[in-house]
Amino acid sequence: MLLFLTPLLCAFVAQIIKVVQLTIHHGFDWSYFWQYGEFPSGHTAGIVGALTTVIIATGFSALSGVVLLLVLLLIKDATGLRNEIEMQNRSLKGFFKSLHWSSKTLPHDRVGHTVPEVLGGIAIGIILPLLIL
Repeated sequence: MLLFLTPLLCAFVAQIIKVVQLTIHHGFDWSYFWQYGEFPSGHTAGIVGALTTVIIATGFSALSGVVLLLVLLLIKDATGLRNEIEMQNRSLKGFFKSLHWSSKTLPHDRVGHTVPEVLGGIAIGIILPLLIL
């Protein structure tokens, strides 16, 4: 059961750190827990936690290779595709603003991650399983 919960704990800890960090700068709001972007990357922490857990449990196996592929895809998505979505979102908000339309239904401005935010998630995903397992 601990092997199953460890990656979830990694993602949870990353999101709690995000809530604390955003609260310091902007005041408390529980919606920060579900927010995309910002430091650290909760998705990265969770999937790297899964990879670390799999490597601890099975060594460098075919399963760890599959999870590594998922890690690389998720990180590429977080730093690439989601940053493209941010740029499109900003353009759409500017367009709606020029038409005097509301843009409140568009996604939050930050949906992607910077490299330091992803590195923070990677650190959590490696360190926590090593401490727990």
